[in-house]
Parts: sequence; structure tokens; C-alpha cells
Amino acid sequence: MTAGWIDGAIVLLILAGVSDLCWRHIPDLLPAALAALFGIAVSTAPSAAIVLSSVATAAAIAAAGLILFALNVWGGGDAKLMTAAALWAGADRIGELLFVTAIAGGMIGLVTASRQGWHMFRFAQGRWSGGDGRPTVPYGLAIAAAAVAVISDPG
Repeated sequence: MTAGWIDGAIVLLILAGVSDLCWRHIPDLLPAALAALFGIAVSTAPSAAIVLSSVATAAAIAAAGLILFALNVWGGGDAKLMTAAALWAGADRIGELLFVTAIAGGMIGLVTASRQGWHMFRFAQGRWSGGDGRPTVPYGLAIAAAAVAVISDPG
């Protein structure tokens, strides 16, 4: 894939991460555009097997995301963003994407959990808790950061 397509994907990922951080919402258009951009970027791929393995990987991630959504662990936007990011990571780099996402998510979770004593995080007051008052974690930010790290490094 050319750098131009990857740069476009990075812009979409940054927009998704910022959106989740600020509003706890990832607009459907962003993961959809990320997936569409992948389709355009690989339209000239030398091997259909590489494309099919990326699609199969993304399908497995979508199934896992659906389960996490049903268990109220992830939001729907998180599941869609991770699915689109999995397309870009492909079968070869999905482990790296999941690992970096888990590390980034853990760090964001620690900040979220300790936010009560950190007054600088009050800028997002009202956005740090769900409807039931429990803190929410902007996991889309972790997914986006991990995906940027993985797809920007040719490995």
C-alpha cells in the first residue's frame, strides 16, 4: 500500500480517537470510511490471498466485538473501529494491534479510574461516566492509537 492511503487511514483513526475522547461517540462514518479506504487501497493488491486474509481477520474481530458489545464491555463504535482497524492490520499484524490496544486501553483505564483526584481531567465533566454513573473508558482512543502505531510501521 502506498503512503497516501496509509496517511488517509491515520487521519480517520485520529478523528475517531479524538471523537471518542471528547464525546464518547465514534461516528459511524469514520469506521465505514476507514473500511472503504482499505478497499480502495488494496484494489490493486498483487495477491487476493492477502486481501482475503485481512477480510477474514476483520470478520473474526467483528464477531468478538459483537460479543463485547452484547456484554456491555465495548460500545458499538469501538467494535466497528476495531473491525476496520483489523482490515488494515491484517492477519500478520492483528496480534500486535490487539496487544498495543490492550496496553493503551489499560493506561487510559488507569487515568479514568484515578480521575477523581486529578482535577485537570474535569474538562470532560459529564463525559467520564455512563448513564449509570460508572466511569467509561474512551477505548476508541486506545484502538485508534494502536492502529496508528501498527499501520504506520511497515513491520
